[in-house]
Amino acid sequence: LALIMIASLLDSQSNALTRPEQLMFSQFLLGFGSAFFLAPAMLAGIGGVFADPRNLVSFSVLFGMSQNIGGLLGTFQTWREKFHSSQLADQITTLNPLIVERLQQYSQMYQSQIGDSTLLNVQATTLLQNAATLQANILAWNDTYLLTAAISAGTLVWVFWRLIRLRLTARIALQRATGSK
Repeated sequence: LALIMIASLLDSQSNALTRPEQLMFSQFLLGFGSAFFLAPAMLAGIGGVFADPRNLVSFSVLFGMSQNIGGLLGTFQTWREKFHSSQLADQITTLNPLIVERLQQYSQMYQSQIGDSTLLNVQATTLLQNAATLQANILAWNDTYLLTAAISAGTLVWVFWRLIRLRLTARIALQRATGSK
């Protein structure tokens, strides 16, 4: 869980200049951490079912949750992309001198190929919209990685709390059984 959290925090800092080779280490950590958390959790669940068949419902819920989390994260990413697209679209106005400058740069790129000024403006606007969509997707993925880090941190805290509680309960039971204080 700590590896998943660290990897997610590393990937949440991505931008348009981030390249695949810059994500290799963090994605390795994410895969490694996932393999070392999910597999033992599933095996513990199966072991619980063999020990007591009434645990089948709990295992089914755990398995279903693990399968649905990917879909939920995908939905979250889509929702955040729409949010960031809306935020960026609100900032794109010809009253902003930076936007006007960017549109001029895009127009100059195609000026030798497109003679019609109306088509040239449409092409520049399309390029600006594509850049805004790309940025919105990057921001959405960063948000998704932050959510993954938060879920991992919460799960890690819960696992430690559970372990500490079980150890305290066992120690108290042992003290009561032996009569010592």
